[in-house]
Amino acid sequence: QCGISVIGADLYVKHHITTGTLLSLFIACSDEAMLILLSDSSNFIMVLPLILTKFTLAFIVGFTFDSLYKTKTEPLINNIDIHIQCCHKNNITNQYTKHLLHPLIHSTKTFIYVFLINFIFALLIEIIGESTISSFIQNNKYLSVIIAVGIGLIPNCASSIIISELYILGGIGFGATLAGLSVNAGLGTLFLIKNLKDKKKVLKIMISLITISLVIGYITSLILQFK
Repeated sequence: QCGISVIGADLYVKHHITTGTLLSLFIACSDEAMLILLSDSSNFIMVLPLILTKFTLAFIVGFTFDSLYKTKTEPLINNIDIHIQCCHKNNITNQYTKHLLHPLIHSTKTFIYVFLINFIFALLIEIIGESTISSFIQNNKYLSVIIAVGIGLIPNCASSIIISELYILGGIGFGATLAGLSVNAGLGTLFLIKNLKDKKKVLKIMISLITISLVIGYITSLILQFK
């Protein structure tokens, strides 16, 4: 979920991990996507290839970047509380708030996002018509990867939910889903942009993440014929 990408960005800002490690973490994580995809056991066959592909891609990208660009790191001294980072607050000491209230609120927000997105999709299908939507997707399938990456760049868990729902409903193929969820790192990218002072480095990381996602998305889509 969003916490792990934020922790990764925080470790990178404090020079505790390399650029390759950060990129591999961003590519491997999927925010809320896996929860949505695994909410129905029948989707398992769709999830396993996605997880394996993202893991392999993250592994290759991480080692490639670290071999090409040497990043100086510092020993990790201070412990990091994932609950504080994920809650987006700096002074949370109440255990009840950290371990029960915040997860409950976060889960409720996710439920609301899923409900609203499904409602909007259903409304659009009802108004526009299934044949029109299907025709649009078929005629613009080459843009699906770009659209998925654009959605994935939104620093909010709703973006990963949208991509997951589109994939389940057949709106986008495996390649576009892979691209969208590879570039999607939840609030991690927002934390990085906000806290890393070297904005040129932030830009390089984001361009690398977008480029990798687009390339792997289109390669996979071409192999699978955009299915």
